[in-house]
Amino acid sequence: MLRLTGGGRSVAVLTDCKVTGEKREALAAFASGADLLLIDGQYTPEEWTDRAGFGHNTFMDAAAFGRETGAGRTLIVHHACDRTDAELDAMESGMSRSYPEASFAREGQTVDLDAAPACREEETQSRRERYLTSDRMQRFLGLCLELTSERDRERLLTRILDTAMDLTNCDAGTLYLLQKDGLAFCRMVTRSMGVRQGGHDAPITLPPVPLEPSYVCSWSVLNRCTINVSDVAADTRFDFSGAKRYDAMTGYSTRTMLVVPMANDRAELIGVCQLINAKDADGQVVPFTEDLELLTEAMASQAAITLTNMQYAEQIGQLLDSLVGALSTAIDERTPYNANHTRNMVQYAERFLDWLEETGNVWRFSGDRRRTFLLAVWLHDVGKLTTPLEVMNKPGRLDPEERAVMENHVVVTKRILDRVTFPKPYAEVPQWASLHHELLNGRGYPDHLKAEQIPREVRLLTILDIFEALTARDRPYKPGMPVDKALSILREMSEEGSVDGEILHLFEQSRAWEV
Repeated sequence: MLRLTGGGRSVAVLTDCKVTGEKREALAAFASGADLLLIDGQYTPEEWTDRAGFGHNTFMDAAAFGRETGAGRTLIVHHACDRTDAELDAMESGMSRSYPEASFAREGQTVDLDAAPACREEETQSRRERYLTSDRMQRFLGLCLELTSERDRERLLTRILDTAMDLTNCDAGTLYLLQKDGLAFCRMVTRSMGVRQGGHDAPITLPPVPLEPSYVCSWSVLNRCTINVSDVAADTRFDFSGAKRYDAMTGYSTRTMLVVPMANDRAELIGVCQLINAKDADGQVVPFTEDLELLTEAMASQAAITLTNMQYAEQIGQLLDSLVGALSTAIDERTPYNANHTRNMVQYAERFLDWLEETGNVWRFSGDRRRTFLLAVWLHDVGKLTTPLEVMNKPGRLDPEERAVMENHVVVTKRILDRVTFPKPYAEVPQWASLHHELLNGRGYPDHLKAEQIPREVRLLTILDIFEALTARDRPYKPGMPVDKALSILREMSEEGSVDGEILHLFEQSRAWEV
C-alpha cells in the first residue's frame, strides 16, 4: 500500500491487496478521496471462485471499490500474464459501461488528472444524447414495451430474440440460457433460410456450449461484457469453428456478430443473446454499429428482468400452491372420515377445467383465474381446523346444535382467509372459498345469498362439494352413492333452484369424476 500527495493531488496504490473481507473498511479509509487509484484487478468474476484466497481482486470489484472510495480516476493494474491485448480490451469495454471512471492501465501510460475524467464524462454524455434522440430509440421503446407485456414464458423467450433481431435488423440469432453445465440453446433463427428452432414445437437437441473462454458466447458471460465482431473470418480471439461448420453445411455466411450478456437488476446472469449479420437499408451485411450495441444491451437487460420477474411469479405461485396443499392435507388428516374430500374435489376441478379448455367452451379459465379457483377449492374447508372432532367424527345424524357448530366452519374459513394477503390475481380466493354452502334459492348458509349474489365460480365449487360428499365412501354416517344417483340428486336440486343447472350440465358432459 502506498499513498502519495503533493500539489493538492493524491495517488493511492493498492497492489496485492484483496479489498473484500475484513480489511475492506481499513483499505477504503486509506484510499478515500484519492484523485488516482491504482488497484489490483487481475481476475474475472468467474476466475475468482477458485482463487479468492490468492490476495488479488476481480477487475469489477476493483472498479466498484474505486467508486466507493470516491476516487477521481481508477486504473486497474496487475493484469494476468497470459491475457492477450484483445482479451483485456474486451474486459475493459464491459467494465467501463458500468464504471466509466475506471480503465485498464497500459505500459507507458500518462494520466492527466484534470482532463481525463472530464473528457470521458463528456464523451459518454455525447454518445447518450446522440442515441436517445434518434428515431431508433422510439422503435426501441416500442419493442421493449411489447416485451414487458408478454405473460407466457415460451412466447417471451421467442420474443426476446425476435425483438433483438428486429432492433438490429440482423438476419440470424441465437438465444442461450445459462445453466450449470454451460449455455443451453434456447432459440435459433436464420430468417434468410427460413430456420426457426426452439420451444415445444421444435426443440433444439444441440449440447450446451461449455463455459470456456475460447467460445465467444461463453467469454461474454464469463466477463460480463459485450463482444462486437466486425469480421468473423478475420477474428482470432475466439473459436468460431461451430459457426464455420454450420456455414459449410448450409451454405450460409456468418460475417458479423454481436454477443450481449443478459443480466437482471440484481446483476444475476440469465443468458446471452448472439446476433449475426446486421444489414443496412439495402440489405447488405454490415458490422453492428455502436448505437445498436448500446440499445441491444439495454434491451437484453430489460428482457432479463422480465424473465426473472416471470420466474419469481411462477415460484411464488408454486410456493402458494404447496403451502395451501399442505394446509389442506392437515385439515383432512384431522379425521379419517374426511381424508380425501378436498383432494378429490381438486381432481374433479382440474379435469373439468381441462375439459372446458379442450372443448373450446366460452367459460374457459385463464391461468390466473384457474389458479384462483383451485386455491379456493383447496381452502374451502380451512375453517374445519376449529371444528371439534367429536362433531366431525360423529357416526349417526347431527342434532341442531351440532349442525350449527359444523356450519360455522364457513364463517371461520372467511375469517381466516381475510387475514391472508393474497396477491392481486388471487384476491377472490377468500370470497369464493367461503360461499360454497350458499344456494341459489337463498336457502344456503351462512348469509342466505340470492342467485345474483353468487359468482359462477362459487356455483361450480358448490356442485363439486355436493357431488364429492354424495359419492364419498369414507363417511361414517352414510355409504357412498353411485355416480348416477348423485347426479340425479343434483338435478333435483337444480330443478328446485338450489344449484346452477347450466353448470351442472357441463359437469355431467365433462365426466370429470372419471380417471
